[in-house]
Amino acid sequence: MRLREPMPWEAGGKTTFEPSPLHALRISTDVDVGHVPHAGYSANDQEFTPIPELDVRLAAGRLGIENYHETEIGELLLRRSFLQSFGLPVDRMRIVYADGDSMEPVIRHCGPMLFYEDAITDLNQIHPRTIYAINHGGKMIVKCVVRHRDGTWLARSLNPAHADFPLHEQDGREIRIVGRILWSPYDLRNGVDQRLVAR
Repeated sequence: MRLREPMPWEAGGKTTFEPSPLHALRISTDVDVGHVPHAGYSANDQEFTPIPELDVRLAAGRLGIENYHETEIGELLLRRSFLQSFGLPVDRMRIVYADGDSMEPVIRHCGPMLFYEDAITDLNQIHPRTIYAINHGGKMIVKCVVRHRDGTWLARSLNPAHADFPLHEQDGREIRIVGRILWSPYDLRNGVDQRLVAR
């Protein structure tokens, strides 16, 4: 008489699935191991570039803010490939912040912006879909710049609740375009959507 073999759930029983033997734990010795605690930067820093973070707020409103002091408060790491994709000198890029809602939905109140220092003196270089940082009589604003039919240059918000206003010298204080916004975190290398600046 042949005895019955133990069932899988019984002592000594076998299943059709047998776990593979455990392999010895191996620690990677590659350079790219991610973040190292308290190191300050990622261990694979070659892929990132630190961009100075300034204590500068550009007014996304009409009044402007009188605090254009390049006080560096830190650095933000951005991918090198992302920065190089703009085709511009990275050493002229800074992180600044917005104050106000007049440039929404592209620039949010208190949102970060990648500012590129690029003074414009030739008015023919102005593009209506580009967002500029403007020293408006000593106060810093961030706006698009368009030309009215009568030849007047206007500062234009993207939020339709904010009206255009003329860019003209006040009490002898000049108006200068000191740079432009490359990222907000919308990619602005090609400007904003034409529908946002159309009136």
